[in-house]
Amino acid sequence: MLEVEFSDEGAARKYGQGMKQTMPFRRFLQSIADGEDSRYLTTQDVPTEIDGHPALYGSPLVALEGDFPRLPELAGSLVPASINLWMGLSAQGTSSGLHHDFHDNLYSLLRGRKTFRLWPPSALDSMYPHGRPVKRWPNGRVVYSEQGNIGPDGVDMDEERRWEEKFAAEMELEMAEKAVEAGEQGAKRRLQAANRRLDAVMDAAMDEGSEWLDDFDAMERPAQRPATSGAAPIPPSFSRIDADLPPAEIKKKFPRFKGFSSAITCTVEAGQTLYLPAGWWHEVTSQGFGGSKDAPGEHMALNHWFHPPDNLDAEAGFSKPYTRLGCRTGLLITTMITATIITVENVFHTAHPSVTCEFKGIDGLQREYGHDRAYPVLSLRGDWTSEFTWNTKQIFVYANVEFETRQNKRNEMLMWSKLLTSKDEATVDLPRLAQQFPYAVTDQGYTLRGTPFNISITWNVMPRVGRLYTRTQAFGPWELPQDYQTLQKEG
Repeated sequence: MLEVEFSDEGAARKYGQGMKQTMPFRRFLQSIADGEDSRYLTTQDVPTEIDGHPALYGSPLVALEGDFPRLPELAGSLVPASINLWMGLSAQGTSSGLHHDFHDNLYSLLRGRKTFRLWPPSALDSMYPHGRPVKRWPNGRVVYSEQGNIGPDGVDMDEERRWEEKFAAEMELEMAEKAVEAGEQGAKRRLQAANRRLDAVMDAAMDEGSEWLDDFDAMERPAQRPATSGAAPIPPSFSRIDADLPPAEIKKKFPRFKGFSSAITCTVEAGQTLYLPAGWWHEVTSQGFGGSKDAPGEHMALNHWFHPPDNLDAEAGFSKPYTRLGCRTGLLITTMITATIITVENVFHTAHPSVTCEFKGIDGLQREYGHDRAYPVLSLRGDWTSEFTWNTKQIFVYANVEFETRQNKRNEMLMWSKLLTSKDEATVDLPRLAQQFPYAVTDQGYTLRGTPFNISITWNVMPRVGRLYTRTQAFGPWELPQDYQTLQKEG
């Protein structure tokens, strides 16, 4: 699924106003083929990489990997932030809206023509942005009041500090784990201290409103699905100035603005690239290839955004574009180290948990007002010790009863769950696991008698670094009794 911008029918084709729709990529391409010029493919949500940071690009570019450079040779030592595909139709020209970017932009036109009207970062005070600027760094990077403690290279410096603290704590935990395995003196105390250190870092990050999201917290939150259409907030970097207004009205409403005639204008043709540093204001008019008043043509571009360099030295800046080596460049290096450690761990570590489950009978199968209720009894034994490594924070294990009825094709009832936080807690031995009254396997009708069912044992392994993964083992099928049985209330 893609999120595309759209402009209202009958209105001037202008984007950047927060109007968006969600649709499959094939549907968007079909709208292009049908000559629909009201939709524009822009930036997309991206997945999270193994280190917890956002990926460079999302759909549809993930399907085109290998067809474009992640880091163009022209970029030198710049650190990439994201890569995006821009695509739409235009007859007489569509406007991006007047705005600035937060990153250095390497903009390569693949099809059509783009006309840029440009103003330098020093014009910020006369551009009337939607947001409230609180700082403009010497390299042009603008920080707005709602953005936090942002450095000149675009990094949230508070978030970076928390990430570095978390990384250091994780490395100490890894070394403590290995010290225990090697039988070093005092290793157990070191391991306990390392666990306390990491827990304190994570607790502090959550208290400070870090962007990190605990995977178990995410599991318990309702899924946030994007709306099929609607208006998103206009970004703070977009200007309130409307280019369609008469010059006299613009001058009256925005007296500090020197007019569109004050812009530097350049036209980019297909096959050409424009380098636009962060903070440069621009309004882009897109014209489609072969387009006319009656037949809109296609325009398409690929852009690379880079963290804006803050080393403005004319000589040293090309080889060392960032003054804070420990910031983006160092962060990139430590990210690579972390990813390598986790990758090696995943390659050479093989978990072999042991799980057995048996159906022992039921404590009751009753016909009640409007439905049947059953109380199955199981025996469950499991050993998840082998799932624990230095990178395992905790494991959430749960048992579901799964069955079909005439009214509902798929039914799942949670019967039991447990959170395992260490190897010492990784074994479970439950010779009699009963569905406790008043909770029960419930049918919205009277069809449970003789119904086949399965038991699925699922465990979610939450890492300290990286992505949560899930394993499931199914048992059965078994059948509920053919006759009702009186409930035996226990526990």
